[in-house]
Amino acid sequence: MYQLLKRTNAKWFKQAGYTAHGSSGVWWKALEKDLMLDLLFQADKNGWSWDGNRFTLNFRLTDMREKNVPLLQCRFGKLVDGAADGDVWIALTNRIVAKLQNVKQPPLYDWELPEYRESDMEPARWFSAANDPWMRFYEEEDITMWWAEFLEPRMDSMLRRFLSLPRREL
Repeated sequence: MYQLLKRTNAKWFKQAGYTAHGSSGVWWKALEKDLMLDLLFQADKNGWSWDGNRFTLNFRLTDMREKNVPLLQCRFGKLVDGAADGDVWIALTNRIVAKLQNVKQPPLYDWELPEYRESDMEPARWFSAANDPWMRFYEEEDITMWWAEFLEPRMDSMLRRFLSLPRREL
């Protein structure tokens, strides 16, 4: 996933002055006064499942005099316009859910409740930053879709909102 994202979004990040940190899905940029801006793509820790996976984008601002002590951090969901952008997120999520309707489901695990699996197959109906939205994917094209149709058009506004948030004092 990280390699695909990097191929998909490298042009935007490089033009905006970011540097990739290996193949980890992390892009960073030095700002004024010892500040470092990191944008970190993160895959779900539970890994791949029969119904795909999901990823998010984290924003972090660090004072490099105090390494590993973020002044500010949040996920993309808190930086988008909940109404307009939420409708786009719902539509893209539901494209993935529609693909899954034809996927053969494995038998339930002993610990798995049927209603949990059913909820994964239901269309998204609402968007809320408070519920920590993630971007679902099933195929490689889904990852590039999320970048092209959701993240890239909103990157500048998300960055402006992020950098205008109140910062933790050192």
